[in-house]
Amino acid sequence: MTSRQTALGVRVLGATATAGLAFLLAGGTASAAPVTNAPSDSDATMAAQVAAAPETTTRLAKFFVNLDKQSTGMLAQGTPDAQALRAKAPRVTGPARPVYTLTPDFVRSVDAPVATFVYMAVPARSASGQDASILLSRKGTAWSIHQITSGTDAFGPAATGTVFTEPQNNAWYRLDGDRVLPLNQPAAWSVGQDGTSVAKYHDLVHSRYADKLPGSDYQRQHKLGGYSTGGPTPNDSSTVISPLLFALTGTGIAGAGVVVMVARRRRV
Repeated sequence: MTSRQTALGVRVLGATATAGLAFLLAGGTASAAPVTNAPSDSDATMAAQVAAAPETTTRLAKFFVNLDKQSTGMLAQGTPDAQALRAKAPRVTGPARPVYTLTPDFVRSVDAPVATFVYMAVPARSASGQDASILLSRKGTAWSIHQITSGTDAFGPAATGTVFTEPQNNAWYRLDGDRVLPLNQPAAWSVGQDGTSVAKYHDLVHSRYADKLPGSDYQRQHKLGGYSTGGPTPNDSSTVISPLLFALTGTGIAGAGVVVMVARRRRV
């Protein structure tokens, strides 16, 4: 991830979708919509309202205070000092935007949607300059905070249009027509600094994950590596789970045990 993010430890999952629009794949054939389950404008409005609520401001302040504790090697335990909380004076710094994640269907077929919707993200900042993302998930018609994480990868200058993650390697991308463009270093390692075509990206993820999808020998041999499909505990974290543990639990990729554990995860 980009801004101010501590080392990441993750068992990742994936399921995201957005937008409508059709784009052309290599060879000039029209593909399906690049994303699925895109939220509506009213969804974005409701998520933004939750992110701006007083209870969220209090939770953000606690998150930022605990980040300070972690940076000095202290344990983030107990209730932070009231004065420290007030000093953080957190505020939302941008609108809610959808974040998507790689779909197992695209791993199987280049003609499938690349990504599916997983959560809304809202950027926030403390008075001392710390950045965070408020991640909100939807249950029915209601939105609630799933997690607060450090960093704002989904909101960088290049993060316009459809932003999605390949959570197994913590890569963040932007879909731009027939191009998959990197938004962070893991993504650049994956597709190069200049990105790649959608068709070539399919070839990459197919080679990485196709043998781990449901029905594969990998799954039948129970090579799950201790991965739990039970869904995550929504704790605020100083590291971004991209796109969070809950994303992949609902996909074939998660069920097949595609799990990546990237260095130590630190919660606050």
